[in-house]
Amino acid sequence: MKASRVPFIWLQGGALALVCCVTCFFPSESILGPVLRFLGVWAVAAYAYRRMCPVGRGGYVALLAFWTLLAVGCTLNAWWFTTASGGTPEAPVLLNDDASLAWGQMQAVLHGEPDLDVPGRRGYGTLLAWLSWGGTPTIGGMLWLNMLATLLTIVLTGAAAARMGGATERRERTRLCTAAMIMTGGVCYLLMSGTILIKDAFCCLMMAMTLYGLYGARGRAVATAVLLAAVLFAMQVRSHLLPFMALAMVAAMWKAGRGLRVHYALLIVVAVAAYAVVRLNTGDMPIDADGTTNVPFTFDSDRLNAYNLVAGDYHSRFAASSALYQLVRLPFSLAVQYLTPLPWAFARDTVFGPSEAWAHVSYPWYALGCIVLFVLLFRLRRAPSAVAGALIFAVAANIFTAYATGGTISRYCLSWVPFLVPAGAWIWCSGGLRCRAFRLWATGYTVVLAVALAVVFYFLHAYSPGGWEVV
Repeated sequence: MKASRVPFIWLQGGALALVCCVTCFFPSESILGPVLRFLGVWAVAAYAYRRMCPVGRGGYVALLAFWTLLAVGCTLNAWWFTTASGGTPEAPVLLNDDASLAWGQMQAVLHGEPDLDVPGRRGYGTLLAWLSWGGTPTIGGMLWLNMLATLLTIVLTGAAAARMGGATERRERTRLCTAAMIMTGGVCYLLMSGTILIKDAFCCLMMAMTLYGLYGARGRAVATAVLLAAVLFAMQVRSHLLPFMALAMVAAMWKAGRGLRVHYALLIVVAVAAYAVVRLNTGDMPIDADGTTNVPFTFDSDRLNAYNLVAGDYHSRFAASSALYQLVRLPFSLAVQYLTPLPWAFARDTVFGPSEAWAHVSYPWYALGCIVLFVLLFRLRRAPSAVAGALIFAVAANIFTAYATGGTISRYCLSWVPFLVPAGAWIWCSGGLRCRAFRLWATGYTVVLAVALAVVFYFLHAYSPGGWEVV
């Protein structure tokens, strides 16, 4: 026992030393504050892992690796928003529209000023104000919250996958948990969301809480508490998640006992009622001079120039188009949504924070997609019912997201990653990836992916040099 602890202690010391060095070279405030916050995040995440998961050395190492990456990303971004840009920890320079609105809304709530006039985009800033009440908020402190949310997402997904995979031995459940944690944190886009001031880190946490409440919690009381907490968070941060939570509960009712079905039905009523309350209190969407209603999405025409030239202006035609047109376009929208952020142009959004480059490290996401698609197409009937139910929900959620946005806002799908991962962890740990069928599938998938990326690269440079996802 002692021999196994000493190396991990050294790993922790090395990770802490690396974070301290980065904090020294890229300062945003005094070194002590950020380091103490990072240590606090590690303590909470490690405690959550120890209490919720079948622990193993591999899980601890994976969690430590993700903690280190997040701490480095938060440090670089805090330095970028302050020292590098002429800001201060209390008044950072935030060029990202979502981040600046969240910071402004937080300040408005803390100082008792009127809410920012941005319908549907107040909740995240208000939540930050509640979490920072009683102190002076700094950009480092706010990023600390997103970092913690991301690590808890990884832990909760691993805890749920360990119980969903049908394993009875502790060793097998530990492997499932570790595999799920690696797959979740390996989605670099999801990891990056924990280093910038946007709501997606909390959105991923809410859906991970939903997954854990439906499939991973020990006891109905704990499950109910977790699910109700997720509903309350969603009411404040992103109410559009509430219908998806209800849909996830519907999927969980598949092959559930009668008692659980009644339980889920009541929770579905709660989620739907919460969504109705939020929508009734949000108010009407703003109306343009021509009488059309603004949708809550905005699109940069220069950035999407190649997309519009190849496939037409999806968003301006969405309201006037028939359902058949949307369905015909759906495969294309799904492909665009799946491929972006594209694995190049790492510096395209770094003005919003250096860690934005991580979003373009797409190959771990493509690898997860390869595994999950194999389960969906060839092994769904053999999968445990919980794994199958979660996967069916995730596929439905991704399809709806692509239908609504044309596939151009891929970060909206980060929230569904926790529901995809258990399928990947199950097939990996059950030995399903060693069969000849998977080798043939992976080979064909790789060829198709390479061709698709080459086609996208060609069209981007042919139709929109310097435009959509190019620079």
